[in-house]
Amino acid sequence: MPRFQQVFESLNHQLHVEKLTFRTWKRMEETMILPFLKSRTLKKITIYMWESDEPMREKMSRLGQITQCREAEMLKIHGKYGENFPIDCFLNCHGLTLSDYRSFIRAETTIKFIGVLQTSTVLESFLVEKNDSDELLKAIRGGGRPLWNSVETRPGSCIFKIPIANSDKFWKLDLSGTMVHLKRQ
Repeated sequence: MPRFQQVFESLNHQLHVEKLTFRTWKRMEETMILPFLKSRTLKKITIYMWESDEPMREKMSRLGQITQCREAEMLKIHGKYGENFPIDCFLNCHGLTLSDYRSFIRAETTIKFIGVLQTSTVLESFLVEKNDSDELLKAIRGGGRPLWNSVETRPGSCIFKIPIANSDKFWKLDLSGTMVHLKRQ
């Protein structure tokens, strides 16, 4: 990758790319291409991560700082998600999708992620592709004391409105099936 980096630097030009997919293993060289892609043209960046918690945390922190990741319409990450995943690194992204290649993302983890991400002033859409929906629904409904002051649009609909602080807007949280979708309205 250093050879490619030299070529891109010598061109003094950014590439127009709409979709990018790459895999990271033990290194981050794959991400070195990102600064050479024209900002605001990327529709979707898909990243497959195979590292354990600490190396992934470090890589995610770096990715969250790259302009092209923040400005892409959707950043999709396939990986492992636990309590140590640095979700706060993605507060400045427009769209974020998480997919666990092994199993469901636990309800507690999803709740933590939503709690952090709903404070973003930039995020428009957050998706969790595989989730433990039943547990998540129980936790959000909270036995009559719903999380985040959410209001179910109609009983049993699995669609909630969450007020956005200091705004007349709200988040729409859709828990249909095994997918979770949080969208600014």
